[in-house]
Amino acid sequence: MKLKILKNANRKGTKFLSYVLIVLSIMGSVGFFCFILEEAFQTIMFSTWQSIDVGQWKTVAQACDLMEQDCKIMKWTLYTVGWINPLALISYRQYARAGDHYIKALRCKIAIHAPEELIGKTVALSVTAGKIEVLDYGYRIHGGQLCILVDQIPTQKRLHIKGKIKMHGGNPTIDLRKGETLKWE
Repeated sequence: MKLKILKNANRKGTKFLSYVLIVLSIMGSVGFFCFILEEAFQTIMFSTWQSIDVGQWKTVAQACDLMEQDCKIMKWTLYTVGWINPLALISYRQYARAGDHYIKALRCKIAIHAPEELIGKTVALSVTAGKIEVLDYGYRIHGGQLCILVDQIPTQKRLHIKGKIKMHGGNPTIDLRKGETLKWE
């Protein structure tokens, strides 16, 4: 009788442990997938350091696009199945937010050094206004290699801008006359 009770208890315990193992495996799969995405992001991020050192801004811009894709995949994974592993959800969501910030900062650096590599991309950055040209349709402010088109001359030298970089007159330009953001300090 005791042996029969032990066998039943053993079967129930084994069955319970099997379910626990399945749950832990699924949780681990979500965490591992995000870990691989994190590693991919970091490898790309490390490549940007060497590319910046040798002035390969096109490679840096391509790396931004790849990192952005990684962050999107990670966020999609977290918002669809991340609830399965709450600890991974919290930590990798923060990692994706940090990744987004790194991409934003890196695009600012590209916009200053090689804005032609960001044609069609929206950037938010601060520039110091240089030479100002009077045009028939407004003013062109030179901020390093980037030009900014505005309706009015800013009252300060430091400009905080947000807009899409386009080619205008052979120069990478952000046209702030069309509802983009311009602030100055």
